[in-house]
This record gives sequence, structure tokens and C-alpha cells, in this order.
Amino acid sequence: MQSINEVIVRPAFLIVFLGTGVACALAFGLGWQHLSKDTLAYVTAGGAVYALGSIAVTIAFNVPLNNRLAAVDPESKEGVKMWQVYLTKWTRWNHVRSIATIVSTVLLLLALLHAKGSA
Repeated sequence: MQSINEVIVRPAFLIVFLGTGVACALAFGLGWQHLSKDTLAYVTAGGAVYALGSIAVTIAFNVPLNNRLAAVDPESKEGVKMWQVYLTKWTRWNHVRSIATIVSTVLLLLALLHAKGSA
């Protein structure tokens, strides 16, 4: 896992990960005067769920866990113990992120469908 954490932080990953949040903010910023109230509600909810459930959870929980794991020798007793803690906590927060991104995607798709239906 330590090697994955070293490799993942690349421009392509960051563009997709953070770019989705930026795209949601742009959709809100550009559309708040032009979209219907319902469509805007879906965009706002989708963006908020993504920002809180994916970006904020990653920054607040997954990254610190990754850093703690990277700080130990994986072959040591401390490393084995940290891996057990890491695996449980990181997986739990990864499930939160996964559910949040699914919910966010559904909300944003509903925004698109609602906007298309009211156009």
C-alpha cells in the first residue's frame, strides 16, 4: 500500500479528483441564474456531497492514515500493528468516499436529466 500511495499523487489523478469538485463549483457558479430551482438544487447537492464525502474525507482521514503508514517500517512490529489499524480505518473511510461519489453522481445525473426535461 505504501508504494501505491507514493505513485497515485500524479497530475492525471489530481485533475480527476480535484477537477470534479471544480466542475461542480463551475456548474453552480455559471448556472445559478439560468437553471431552474430544482436543477440547481441537484447541482448544489451533488457538488456538496462530492466535496464533503470525497475531497474532505480524503484530506481529513485517508491522507493522514497514508502518512502514518508511510512513517513505519512495514516489517517491524509497529508496522504490522499500524497496518491492522490502517486497513480497518482506511477501508471504512474509503467506503464513505465510494458511497459519496455514487450519490454525487446520481444527483448530478438527475440535474442533467431535469435540465434537459425543462429545456
